[in-house]
Amino acid sequence: MKKSFKKYFIPNESNEHKPYFLREKSVLVILSIIVFLLLSSIAGSYVIRNSRFMAAIQSAFLVDLANEDRAEQGSSKLVINDKLIAAAQLKANDMAEKGYFAHTSPEGVTPWYWFGQAGYTYIYAGENLAVNFSDSVDVQEAWMNSPLHRANILNNRYKEIGIATAEGYYKGKKTTFIVQMFGTPTAKPITVNNTQPASVPASTVVQNNPTSPAIQPQALGESDENLNKEKEVLALNEQESTPEEIFTETKNENYQDSEVAGATDPEDVVYTNWFERFLVNPGDTVDKAYVALFVIILFSLILKIFVAIRKQHPKTIAYGILLLILVLVFMHLNQEMFIKPVIAGF
Repeated sequence: MKKSFKKYFIPNESNEHKPYFLREKSVLVILSIIVFLLLSSIAGSYVIRNSRFMAAIQSAFLVDLANEDRAEQGSSKLVINDKLIAAAQLKANDMAEKGYFAHTSPEGVTPWYWFGQAGYTYIYAGENLAVNFSDSVDVQEAWMNSPLHRANILNNRYKEIGIATAEGYYKGKKTTFIVQMFGTPTAKPITVNNTQPASVPASTVVQNNPTSPAIQPQALGESDENLNKEKEVLALNEQESTPEEIFTETKNENYQDSEVAGATDPEDVVYTNWFERFLVNPGDTVDKAYVALFVIILFSLILKIFVAIRKQHPKTIAYGILLLILVLVFMHLNQEMFIKPVIAGF
């Protein structure tokens, strides 16, 4: 081991003061590794986008990332709820099929409609969206850098979460839509009518664009009088709101005093292991590999120049510098080749 290290990294008489790590054959191997890593990142992202299994792991990883950020703020961890996943999937599918990206659909359907369709009765609820989705870490960072999305993720009122993705076209380009839904469930049941929007009435319906009113669909059994009152509240909120004052949650007045059902706060809840995180973050993994490779090359180049300072070989030194430049270029390509996620918060 010691002899090999000396042979490949330390200039000495036995290697003619030209470490094997910086010779032509090694340079070609390293160059192949640099290219292979980028191709692996591309292939990994493609597999994630086209594999339901990998997409499920990606979604679970996003939940873990959200819980990590919540833990840093002293908030309880969110628990995955299958009904919230179903609601998120319905919304993601709707955006993918119709090619829009907004909390309110072109037909005026709000997110709370999908909660009702999935049979999820809530006390509090919220939604985050992202498009051009390829890397969990990038999306989580984008959400946390946005005040509204951050408020949703860290909202201590929420107890449960559901995340889903769907492939579709947005602005003429194929992309991945991601929907993140939050909720605090109630034990009181709600009857779902599949022929009409069945979301429960909310005291405040949050709008992506306050200048374009989106009236909450009427809930099953709700009287016309109550619906008119609901519209009056919405109209008032619309007049008084500005884009900076958009609420990040909706509250269901009918269930605000009811008991929270089903949600627990286990401190040790984790949905992905280290290997799954490695698999679903090819770009991040490749970046770390490039950093490691850069450090090794730089270390070798420093030894070549300074161990035998009187025995320099410009060609060998040039190889080392070239490799360092190539690693930086390919690292930049890996970071910038994917479209950054576009986000929208409720």
